[in-house]
Amino acid sequence: MTVTSFEGKIPAIGDYAVVGMNALVSDWAEVGEWGMIAEGAVVTQGAVVPAARIAAGVPARLLDRAVDDEYRAAWLGFKRTYAGLRGRSTSVSRAPAVSPHRSARA
Repeated sequence: MTVTSFEGKIPAIGDYAVVGMNALVSDWAEVGEWGMIAEGAVVTQGAVVPAARIAAGVPARLLDRAVDDEYRAAWLGFKRTYAGLRGRSTSVSRAPAVSPHRSARA
């Protein structure tokens, strides 16, 4: 599990874990590998989201569903696609900008 430290307070976020937009993972909370936190959820201090489980709500509670192999394969595919797009974006040539303060006839 990859651990990121913030000023001595350690929220542990596992590899491939997904934290939705506007979600909050409090200090000393733990999200296991492939864990998923829903958008807007609040994982309270000291809470544990086990590996491959999904949590949602305020405060976050575990759902009956778990992250399955189909989801993992899809997520890794999306990640590869994004990496490929990122690599192409740096090689795109751009037309030179025309200054708005100069005439194009100069």
